[in-house]
Amino acid sequence: MYANIKRYYFWNNLKDDVIKLISKCNECQRHKHLNQRKQPLTITTTASSAFQKIYLDLVGPLNQDNETNRYILTIQCELSKFVEGIPIENKEAETVARAFVNNFILKYGIPEQIVTDQGTEFLAKVFKETAKLLGLDQINSTAYHHETLGALENSHKNLNAFLRIQVNKYENTWSKWVPFWCFSYNNTVHTETKYTPYELVFGKKCNLPLNILEKLDPVYNFESYPIELKFRLQSAWEDAKDNLIKSKQNRKTRLDENRNDLKYKFNDRVLLKSEISNKLEPLYKGPYKVIEDKSPNVIIKINNKLITVHKDRVKLYRE
Repeated sequence: MYANIKRYYFWNNLKDDVIKLISKCNECQRHKHLNQRKQPLTITTTASSAFQKIYLDLVGPLNQDNETNRYILTIQCELSKFVEGIPIENKEAETVARAFVNNFILKYGIPEQIVTDQGTEFLAKVFKETAKLLGLDQINSTAYHHETLGALENSHKNLNAFLRIQVNKYENTWSKWVPFWCFSYNNTVHTETKYTPYELVFGKKCNLPLNILEKLDPVYNFESYPIELKFRLQSAWEDAKDNLIKSKQNRKTRLDENRNDLKYKFNDRVLLKSEISNKLEPLYKGPYKVIEDKSPNVIIKINNKLITVHKDRVKLYRE
């Protein structure tokens, strides 16, 4: 626009005036991408023991197999990376809650904290009441910002991608293979912790055909074995936690090179990036009033309801 105008007109600060005019254009702000720097990553707290903090997610919908299953409820321990995959027929809150209790709680006990996305099945009353009954601290990630889910880890996302790939190979019988895939995953050394998930949960390597000929652990008497097991687990957990924190810090340093922390004030107006499939629809909706800046998120008011969104999904609206 500036190049076209200056061919016919000129005045002092012409370029600044053109930039200011375009920056306040309502249609431009709604329809054009903004190449603003993303927010710096935030390193969340790291669990100190196995199953202290776990992540829940759903894979699906998948092609219905012979057992009428269409989804996989995936559960992963933050520290050990140990996974459970549970085939389920639907993603109704009651189905998810029942699968979680029967296949995880009754096998491994009650964790201190669970992290989920904002799927309706996890936000539903029945699931929240189940969590409350068990005394679970439930955290929901910021909508459409999955860096929150996984505490800067891609492990769960990679797990779900792996399951999707395998499902396509066994379209009619995939649910029968899920336990085998999880077993394989749990006995593979994780790049972040430097241990297999199995070791960090059970305090020893799993007996496999490849290592069954290795020298076996010495046999302990009844009194000394629990002490030795506790020592092994605590040492491994501490080592794995240190490795995990180092990995998170390295990832943060690498990704934060081109990021900065944007600040919003109360009553600022922002546009919210729309999650749409129609390419002709506006990219942003709003504007909405900012209630509070809680980096890396911001609280905005939409239809008299307070919504928390990540700052990477909003941009300042200029009037």
